[in-house]
Amino acid sequence: MKKSAILISALFFVGLTPAFAEDGARLFQRKGCTTCHGVGGAKPITAQYPSLAGQNAEYIVEQLNSFKDGHRTGINAQQMVQFAKSISKDGAENQTAVASYLAAQAFVGGNNVDADLVEKGKAAFTEKGCTSCHGEGANAPIMPAYPKLAGLSPQYVINQLNAFRDGSRKGTPNADAMAPMATTLAPEEVAAVANYLGSLSR
Repeated sequence: MKKSAILISALFFVGLTPAFAEDGARLFQRKGCTTCHGVGGAKPITAQYPSLAGQNAEYIVEQLNSFKDGHRTGINAQQMVQFAKSISKDGAENQTAVASYLAAQAFVGGNNVDADLVEKGKAAFTEKGCTSCHGEGANAPIMPAYPKLAGLSPQYVINQLNAFRDGSRKGTPNADAMAPMATTLAPEEVAAVANYLGSLSR
């Protein structure tokens, strides 16, 4: 366990170097990731997909592993399995390269949000204790394996919260933690929180 932790830490240290990020850029392009997530992971082709630019590298690696191993279920999980396996087939360092590259990319906003719901969503996000894990402004998670939620499209957030609520997204520690939290949100609060997050910058 100790050796494994040291290896992961070493990979992330290497992953911060420009050369490693360049490898990640080539992999992201060559594996076809831009087809859905856009150049640099910044402009998904649909609001159903997440923006990956500026996301925490450790979170991305954890999700790639969860897809690869078939642990993460839910919306678009089946589509991601083969992509995650393809990225990882030549070694775990490829995951770290892609994740480090994406973490270094500039976030591009432009979500369509309902302005009437933004303040309600901000209040619900605070009242439900979401900041205790995801931080103020949903952009400073307390752990690197937690995602930055700021700037995700409202539709993506709604889909994921509903998947946590109905149990269709499961199989990972994050999902297990999110399921009971998501069920505390009423349907109208789900929409409000999603629009609040979509209004933020990463």
